Amino acid sequence: MSSNPYAVQSTEYMTGPTVGDAESVRRMYLNHEASVKSIGTLYYLGGFFGLLAGVLYLGIGFVALTGGLSGQQAGENERMIFAVTMWVFSLFVLTLTGVQLWTAYGLRRLRPYSRIAASVIAGIGLLGFPLGTLIGGYVLYLMLSAKGEFVFSPQYRAVIEQTPHIKYKSSIIVRILVGILIFFLLLGLFGAVLSLIGR
Repeated sequence: MSSNPYAVQSTEYMTGPTVGDAESVRRMYLNHEASVKSIGTLYYLGGFFGLLAGVLYLGIGFVALTGGLSGQQAGENERMIFAVTMWVFSLFVLTLTGVQLWTAYGLRRLRPYSRIAASVIAGIGLLGFPLGTLIGGYVLYLMLSAKGEFVFSPQYRAVIEQTPHIKYKSSIIVRILVGILIFFLLLGLFGAVLSLIGR
């Protein structure tokens, strides 16, 4: 018998669990499932603000091209360079946002590809000390732990299909992380608006 308790569960339910078995397995992994799906919600939220930022940079580029943000002293070449820089940055932000939204969609539906994508995003996020390190470390735990592997498996998907009456609630840790993220995103957006007004 394997020493890994999660591996036992995954092979046991390959043959098809009974409703009673499915309920016990679902409840055993429900907190982990809820946390994973909550990270998907968190990524959706980040994607929303990413879309706003991308559109904002795009707009700044167009306004700068007309001289609206560059002042009277800036020449046409300088305005063009600044505008193109903003457009390139907007494209970069919108591309990352698209990846994040695609990952969020998969996490909410426990798609296996999203486990890999979220791990990559979280790994990059580790560089953003201290907040990014904390969030990234937690996401990596959710994705790469034995429970995370089973939650994304076809066996667990079969368990979910047999237990639609069992609902989950977002974990308190994820709620705190969402609150922190909203605070910093709003703070950054407020700072960007003030910067534009002050020009």
